[in-house]
Amino acid sequence: MFKLTDRQKELFEKIDSDAADTQWRDWKWQLRHQIRDIDTFEELLGVQFEPDERRQLE
Repeated sequence: MFKLTDRQKELFEKIDSDAADTQWRDWKWQLRHQIRDIDTFEELLGVQFEPDERRQLE
């Protein structure tokens, strides 16, 4: 079993508040819940990329 940091717990809540700890260790569940776009990444991490940076990431 692993111990979560406060930051990890916060991110887990934002991504899927109903997920059990065992789901976070399941690679199939992780693939279904992966971040697929820049907007979601920015929202979850509380960052905002500059337009030039966004274009480079797309």
